[in-house]
Amino acid sequence: DGVVTEVVHNALWGTVVTVDHDNGFTAKYYGLRKDSTVKPGDEIEKDSKIGLLDEIPIEKSDGIHLHLEIYKDGVAISPSDYLGKSVDIS
Repeated sequence: DGVVTEVVHNALWGTVVTVDHDNGFTAKYYGLRKDSTVKPGDEIEKDSKIGLLDEIPIEKSDGIHLHLEIYKDGVAISPSDYLGKSVDIS
């Protein structure tokens, strides 16, 4: 669960949605389709759809995928350490 704090459209990363998940956790979801996402201030719950996937210009050779970054108190941590070894995003 969390609150959307920012939605930006970036030439290199596509649309990026930032979510404050409380307890010092923040996540950034890169590569979402422009105009398909939640809005700043939206409250989301587990399993909420925050947007549709699109190409990430800087990672175009990797195909359409989600680029996820997780921070704890402003320090980047490995998403696999926090979420487990596999994550189903379908």
